[in-house]
Amino acid sequence: MSRAAIETWDRNAPHYDAQERLEARALDTAHRLAGLRSDDTLVDVGTGTGLLLRRAAAGRPRPARAIGVDRSEGMLAEMRELPAGWSVVVADAAAVPLDDGCADVVTCA
Repeated sequence: MSRAAIETWDRNAPHYDAQERLEARALDTAHRLAGLRSDDTLVDVGTGTGLLLRRAAAGRPRPARAIGVDRSEGMLAEMRELPAGWSVVVADAAAVPLDDGCADVVTCA
């Protein structure tokens, strides 16, 4: 991702969640299709402010672990508190610094 694109996401991050209602149906569908189980590790690439992670945290069963990955530190800074054992990583989607096979489910929006 270019520096200009990252700066745009960072600049717009404080207002990003205002569009959640526009994405609600797609997020709900993605969450349902992920078929998460309580022992899963979820990696959400391009997590932004964590809209999909929020659904996973509120859902049942809730995955044991989740990792949100995003290149925009501004977007990640807007993320609400995550459940214990969940984390975020600042990284480009083209070079996610996680071990192969570490996830049971990977989402990317």
